Amino acid sequence: MDEVYQKLAEHLDRLPDGFTPSETGAEIRLLKRLFTPEEAKLAVMLTLNREEAKTIAARAHLPEDETEGRLEEMTRKGLIFSAKTEDGKVQYQAAPWSSVYTSSK
Repeated sequence: MDEVYQKLAEHLDRLPDGFTPSETGAEIRLLKRLFTPEEAKLAVMLTLNREEAKTIAARAHLPEDETEGRLEEMTRKGLIFSAKTEDGKVQYQAAPWSSVYTSSK
């Protein structure tokens, strides 16, 4: 199970501001507290470009309604960003770690 969190940590580290690994593995323990395993698997599918749930679902090989539910929960928890377009569609994007950290304070 740590593998999914390791992949998430690596994904977050590639975003602006990074997510530096520690010698103790504290970053993995933190991610386990914040993300369910299913959320972690989905989070690595997000980019800094805003996309609709159906696009992310296709990339993740998941049903659209399941994907949208997970994305909404991650947005509610402050782990990712979402925004509505002018035509009312919701789009999601990865959040650089510094944004997650400062929004949770």
